[in-house]
Amino acid sequence: MASSKEYLQFVLEQLSGLDEITCRAMMGEYILAIDQSTTTTKAILFDRRSNVVERRDVMHKQISPRQGWVEHDPTEIWHNIVEAIRQVIEKS
Repeated sequence: MASSKEYLQFVLEQLSGLDEITCRAMMGEYILAIDQSTTTTKAILFDRRSNVVERRDVMHKQISPRQGWVEHDPTEIWHNIVEAIRQVIEKS
């Protein structure tokens, strides 16, 4: 099992090109929250005073193999997380 630090490094590698904001976030200037709901992946960037700096939502497909069931593609969700974070950082 990877440590938190190793996992963070992996995520940062996936988000290459975001070094400045990453460093600022790691210094505690921002908090990035990910909200994974049934229909969307949300990335929300907060400042130190809990003000929303930026928010982006990326919708994902609903897979209904039978009535009353909903499934999601984990690979699509991962890509949506990365995309939502990219959008938040680009717009902030």
